[in-house]
Amino acid sequence: MVTDTYTPIPQMVGAIFFTACRTKKHLRLDGDVWHALLSGAEEGSGNDVSIDLEDVSGDLNDLLDSPITLAEEAAREGEDEASSWTFYRIGTAKGIVTLRFWGESNGYYSTAADVSVWRT
Repeated sequence: MVTDTYTPIPQMVGAIFFTACRTKKHLRLDGDVWHALLSGAEEGSGNDVSIDLEDVSGDLNDLLDSPITLAEEAAREGEDEASSWTFYRIGTAKGIVTLRFWGESNGYYSTAADVSVWRT
């Protein structure tokens, strides 16, 4: 199932980030005041679940040194109930980046990616 629209992530709007670090499992954005982590499940957590950051469309540098003006999330089920895609669109005046996470589990655990935003 595809959600009709992206759901806003209001806590990210207005944040300014200076660094971006991408791994197979997450994207971390850090600034002087704001920090954000968009992540999948860690393997070996005993939950029989795997969530990976499969694709980044756009230039991560567009998210740096400029206020975030767009931050939203959408989800789509995979071919079976034990898998799903989670999409994040994050943008500034410089451009928009789309993140695509793929998750699969044994059917008992969520396959959605997660976003955390905090101030220091």
